[in-house]
Amino acid sequence: MKNNKEYLAHLLWTGIKGTTLSADEKKAIQEEEISGLILFKRNIESLPQLFELCREIHRLKPAPLIMIDREGGEVDRLKHLPDFYNWPSPEELSKICSLEEIEKTGFYMAREMKALGICINFAPVVDVPSVTNTLFKGRLFGKTPEEIFLKSKAYFLGMRKAGLAACAKHFPGHGGVKEDSHITLPVDERALEKLYEKDLLPFQKIIDEKIEMIMSAHLLFPQVDPLMPVTLSSIFLQKILREQMRFSGLIVSDDLDMKALQNIPVSEKMLSFLKAGGDVLLKCEASNLSALLDEIKQNFSREHNLDIKAKLNRLKAFRTKYSVIKPVSSLSELKNILAQPKAQKWQEELTNRIHLLN
Repeated sequence: MKNNKEYLAHLLWTGIKGTTLSADEKKAIQEEEISGLILFKRNIESLPQLFELCREIHRLKPAPLIMIDREGGEVDRLKHLPDFYNWPSPEELSKICSLEEIEKTGFYMAREMKALGICINFAPVVDVPSVTNTLFKGRLFGKTPEEIFLKSKAYFLGMRKAGLAACAKHFPGHGGVKEDSHITLPVDERALEKLYEKDLLPFQKIIDEKIEMIMSAHLLFPQVDPLMPVTLSSIFLQKILREQMRFSGLIVSDDLDMKALQNIPVSEKMLSFLKAGGDVLLKCEASNLSALLDEIKQNFSREHNLDIKAKLNRLKAFRTKYSVIKPVSSLSELKNILAQPKAQKWQEELTNRIHLLN
């Protein structure tokens, strides 16, 4: 029977280096049973190549889930391929669409991903802006908690209608700082009461709508937890998100390779996230998977006697639901889905509305 440290790889979602799986990646994914792979532009050079990569991933046993960032606008890992529609950003959709139309757009975007066998989209962004931050350029559905919730919900419901899993990010809200956590660790001096008045409102409401995944932010709130950034904080992940907000789905970290956490050794921050209450480790850098997993296991100690069973049970239920999503049977079938007339007509309508707006 496996001990806790042997199950750690099941809780890892990671990136890969190229446009195909290397022999080492295949070996590590299958032997360690890594449960998810996230795709980036570096992994996508053409539609036939992407389709074959997704098929290759699904042929692994057990097959990891495939995920991507596709918010629309600037944050869309598929937009450089001419085969995919250039869907508007959340900000643009907010200006030109009703809630029903936002839901329809989310549905069409999700259906394109589902045809590839992608089952998770790391969207919507539900941060509430309090200061100007270039990180969120075009990525928000509004400026107030209520507007952001209603329009994010519509987008999320469209994805759910198509069968894809959504992820609300970046908990508890990145909108109160100017700094970018890709570059440094932002510090937000607001008290918890202020977060409940504004930033946490869309998260609570979308939790009530049964969203299945929430991503933590790499932020430090000294008045709430002076020692740990949110991703490593049991106050935020366990006390606030689990106990007070009653979230029962998967808590996934933001990318653990971001510079906000660069001063913490990789294995230490991964284990600290799990100990704090997180479920799934997101590490996007394409590193030596076998060496990384060996390092985590070597640093696993009694003080990391985590409740692995609860995390594995949540992940197992999630995987059971979404592992049924597989690539369509042929490239020609995929092309037919991507060229579906109703979706094409709707994308053209959105483009025309944006031109009129500008």
